[in-house]
Amino acid sequence: MKNRVGIGIVYLIVGVLLIVGPQTFIPVCPQGEKIMKCFWTQRAELGVGILFIASGVCVLLAKSELIRFGISISNVFLGVLTFLIPAVLIGGCKKLDMACRSITFPIFYVIASVVIIISLINCFYLRKKIL
Repeated sequence: MKNRVGIGIVYLIVGVLLIVGPQTFIPVCPQGEKIMKCFWTQRAELGVGILFIASGVCVLLAKSELIRFGISISNVFLGVLTFLIPAVLIGGCKKLDMACRSITFPIFYVIASVVIIISLINCFYLRKKIL
């Protein structure tokens, strides 16, 4: 019970951070006449945040340890996707001192790393309980 609630809340918080953060306290570059790549990175991370919220709700509702194990495995890959969107897949501004490169993307990397680590730990924890 404690594991289910704790992990579910972590996934919900990560989802909210990815959705609300870039629009409020983790800003990407301001939009001018031209839409920059960091705008699209923000949009893609918004979609990943929605998936994290959905998986958090599923973890909270699922009583089966096998289902929670599968969700944790999928969230490892969602964490990798969270990392790859700003790093490789879409990217951001070319200048290193822009807001997206200096503030937003490092926070995305930290969030992704934390999710990957927590999800892997949860996978090992649930694997011991399943077997």
